[in-house]
Amino acid sequence: MKTITIHQPATDLLALLEQARTEDILVHLADGSEFILASIDSFEHEIVQTRKQTALMLLLEERGLENASITLEDLKTELGL
Repeated sequence: MKTITIHQPATDLLALLEQARTEDILVHLADGSEFILASIDSFEHEIVQTRKQTALMLLLEERGLENASITLEDLKTELGL
């Protein structure tokens, strides 16, 4: 994640940041892009959106089932040594 410091925010941005203190804001741009504006302490919406990413959840589940290590014997067998 990249951190950007805004020294003189525009009035519209400042109003959005003030609103984001109390509730998460989903910003839609004309080109179809979407952004979430949320207080650093409020990640409920991001968590919900992440959990909706089926491919990511399947990958994480598969990785969680993997063995943490492999024996030397198994490695030799796998490599054909």
